Amino acid sequence: MSILHYILTGKAFAETKNRWHENTWLKRIGPDDDYVFLEGESDTERKAFGAGTAEGPGLSSIIKIKEFYKHIVNKWQFFSYYDWFVFSDSDCYIYAETLKNFLFDFRNHVSPLFIGRLNLLTEHPGFFKGDTHNCQMSKFLRKEVPWGPFICHNGGCGWVLNKSAMLQLCSYVNYYGDETIISEHYDLAHSLWLHDCDIPMVHTRLFRTEAYQNLKDFGDYRDDNVITLHYMKEEDFNYVDSQL
Repeated sequence: MSILHYILTGKAFAETKNRWHENTWLKRIGPDDDYVFLEGESDTERKAFGAGTAEGPGLSSIIKIKEFYKHIVNKWQFFSYYDWFVFSDSDCYIYAETLKNFLFDFRNHVSPLFIGRLNLLTEHPGFFKGDTHNCQMSKFLRKEVPWGPFICHNGGCGWVLNKSAMLQLCSYVNYYGDETIISEHYDLAHSLWLHDCDIPMVHTRLFRTEAYQNLKDFGDYRDDNVITLHYMKEEDFNYVDSQL
């Protein structure tokens, strides 16, 4: 089983958040696995992929993902080696061994499959209210979506695509190019791509939406084999990793 991890970050975090990953859980990935940081510009020495996109908040996150997907399908001969493609945010810690054990149960699933954590949006996906501002979708779906509630996967705590799902999703993004739907809420836009491609999703609460120190507030989850943790600071990365 081989995994490619793609981590949403930026050049500004090259010596901070990126190092948190490299110094902790990325040391625990297997010899057949690899990783890449999604940034604005490419830097092969730091395993950073970029397509000349903007950095910072706003639409840059989903554009980085979109351009990376276009790159994958156009270089599929190099990426077809991987069985799984695992996304994580810059402040997301992954229990690499637990992830592999979890994915082992899906090893014979050859049709497209997405694994992640569900959110429930009560508003129409064409218009989504963010925490501090309103976010208008730049394009509408090519397939009709009913009015809410609408199921959307979480972004920051990570997600997983198997090989056939990644190829289908990347082909979709490459085909529509600049017409691909995007949003400042990258997880919402990514969910709509999945919907357009009819890629089924497996929901798991093992992708945690809170940081390690907040797990104590969810007593019924404490004994779970947690796969990811979100909103992690440097000391959280180091502490969690030291307990393994």
